[in-house]
Amino acid sequence: MKKREIIMLHLQGKYYRFIERETGINRKTITRTCKEYDANQKLLESEELTNEEKDEIIRTIVEVKSYDSTNRKPRKMTAHLLRRLEEIAKGEVKKTNLLGKTHKQQLDGCRVHEMITDEGFDITYRTMMSYWKTIIEKAQEAFIRQDYEYGERVEYDFGEVKLYINGEVVKYHLATFAAPASGFRWGYLYKNQKMDIFLDSHVRFFKMVKGVYAEVVYDNMRNVVSKFIGHKKELNPQLIQMSLYYGFDITTTNAYAGNEKGSVERTVEIIRKRLFTKKYKFTSLEHAQEHLHEGLMMMNQNCKIEEEKKCLRGYKVPYELAVLVESKVDKYSCVCLDNNHYSVPDYLVGKNVKVKKYHDHYDIYANNNYVESHKKIDGVGQYQLELQHYLKTLRNKPGALKHSLALKQCPQLLSIYQTYFKQNEREFIEILLKNTDKHISELPDLLVNKATNKVMVSKSNEVKDAVKTELIKLNQMFGLQQEKEGEETCQLKH
Repeated sequence: MKKREIIMLHLQGKYYRFIERETGINRKTITRTCKEYDANQKLLESEELTNEEKDEIIRTIVEVKSYDSTNRKPRKMTAHLLRRLEEIAKGEVKKTNLLGKTHKQQLDGCRVHEMITDEGFDITYRTMMSYWKTIIEKAQEAFIRQDYEYGERVEYDFGEVKLYINGEVVKYHLATFAAPASGFRWGYLYKNQKMDIFLDSHVRFFKMVKGVYAEVVYDNMRNVVSKFIGHKKELNPQLIQMSLYYGFDITTTNAYAGNEKGSVERTVEIIRKRLFTKKYKFTSLEHAQEHLHEGLMMMNQNCKIEEEKKCLRGYKVPYELAVLVESKVDKYSCVCLDNNHYSVPDYLVGKNVKVKKYHDHYDIYANNNYVESHKKIDGVGQYQLELQHYLKTLRNKPGALKHSLALKQCPQLLSIYQTYFKQNEREFIEILLKNTDKHISELPDLLVNKATNKVMVSKSNEVKDAVKTELIKLNQMFGLQQEKEGEETCQLKH
C-alpha cells in the first residue's frame, strides 16, 4: 500500500518533498522507489527483451522489495530478559499445580509486559509477545478418530437451559444421551441434577429405545464418581446397582477430557441452539417437555436408530427407583413428606401408611393396597388436598365445607358450590358421595346439571302453585255469581 501511494503521487507529478510530507516516508526511500519504477517502465519499452526478461521486470515493478534479515540480531530482547520471561513461565506452571488446571488467574500478555517494564526492561508489547508465545506454547494434541458398532456405546451428559415459565426465569437441567454409531440424540428436562434425577433419565431412555447399550460413557460428575482414591475412582453404588440390573458397562473419561465423549458434548449445544434459542417462553415445564420431544423427533429423522435398536441388548422391566418410607397420617388426614403435606382418605387418620418416593411424585399404600398418588410440591410447608378424601367427615360436619382448604384448592367445585349450593352444603356433599367412582374432572358438569334440574323443578312447582291459586280465586268468584243469580230468580217467581 505504501509503495502504491508513492507511485500514484509520483505519476500525478508531485515532488519528492511533497510526497514525504503526505506519506511520512523518508525522502531517500521515495526517491529510490520512484527512480526504480521509471527505469523499469523504460526497460519494458525495449523490443529486444525476451518474454522471461519482461516478466522479471514486471515482478520488480509490482512486488515490494524484500530485505535480508537473516543476520539481523535482536536489540531489545537480551539474554537477561529472555531468562526473566522463562522464570515467569515456570512460576505460572507452579501456580497451575497449586490452584488446579481450571483456575482463571493465569497471567496474560499485558500483565507480563507490565511486570518486565516495571523491572526496568525496555521492550514493546508486540516484540515481547512474539517471544512469550514461544515460551508458553504447548504442543498441539492429536486425536484418533473412532468408529463404533451399533449398540456398542452411548454417551451421557447434563447441560443447562434457561426458560421463561409463567413470567419467571427458571434454570432447568437437560439430561442428554448421544449414540455415535447411529447419530441418535435424546434429552429430557429436569429441575436439578440429583441422584434420583440422574437414575430416572436412564430408566426413561432405556424404556424409550426398548433396549440397553453395551457401554455408557460419563465424565467425572459426582453422580458417577463418589470419590478419588489416588488415581483410582470409586464409582457411585447406586449407579453400580443400576448397571448390574440392566447389564451395561460404566466408562468414565479422563479428567478435563470432554473430547472423549464429544458426541454428547456437541448434543447439548445442538439441542440448546436449535430448540431453545427461538422459543424459550412456555406456560409450564410440561409445555417445554412437549416442545423438546417434538424438536428431537425432527432432529432424529435422518438417524439410524431403528437399525441400531436391532443390535441392542434385551430390554427389561423398568428399574425401580422409588425410596420406600413409612409415615403416620395426622389429624388433618395428611402425610408429611419432605416438609409438605399430602391428603389421604379420612378413614386412615392415625394409621401408618407406606410411601414410594419418586423424584417427581409419591405413591401411597395402606395395607399393601394402592391408595393415592400425589405430584411432588416445590416448596416447604404447603398442602396438596383432595376434597374427595374428606367427604365422610364433611357429611358429619357440613359447616366445615365453606372455608375448607380442600374445596379452595379445586376452583371449579368452589365456584359451583358458591353459585348453586351455598345454602345447601349437605346436598352438595351427598352428590359427591354418590359419585366417588367418577373422576374429579366429571364432577363439575354433574353438579351443574343437578343444580339446574332442581331450579327448573322448583320454578315449575311455583308456576303450578300460582295457577292453582288463580283457579281457586276464579272458582270462588264464579260460585258467588251463581248464588246471586239464584236469589234474583227466586224473587221474580214470588
